[in-house]
Amino acid sequence: MNLKFTANTLVAAEKSAGKSFVDIIAELDSKSGASLTTIRALLAAGLAGANSNYLVFLDDHGAGKVIDERGIDVVAVEIGKALRTYFGKDTANG
Repeated sequence: MNLKFTANTLVAAEKSAGKSFVDIIAELDSKSGASLTTIRALLAAGLAGANSNYLVFLDDHGAGKVIDERGIDVVAVEIGKALRTYFGKDTANG
C-alpha cells in the first residue's frame, strides 16, 4: 500500500475527520486508539498524497473499501509508517 502525506493532505484529513491534526495525533496515541472515522480520513489523505502532488481530493468511500479489503490492522500500520516518514522518523527504528 502506497501512502504519502503532505501538509495539504493532512489539512484535508482534518476536515474529513472534523478535528485538528493535534487532536488526531492525540487520538492515535490514546489508550483506546483512533476511531474508524480518523483512520479512514488518514487513509484517504495518504492515498490522495500518493496519487497527486497538486490537487487533494479525498475519497472517503474508497478509503472505507480499502479498510474492508485489507483490514483495519494492516491499514493502521501503513498509516503509521507514512506518518513517521512525513515527520522524518526512521520507520525501521520507530
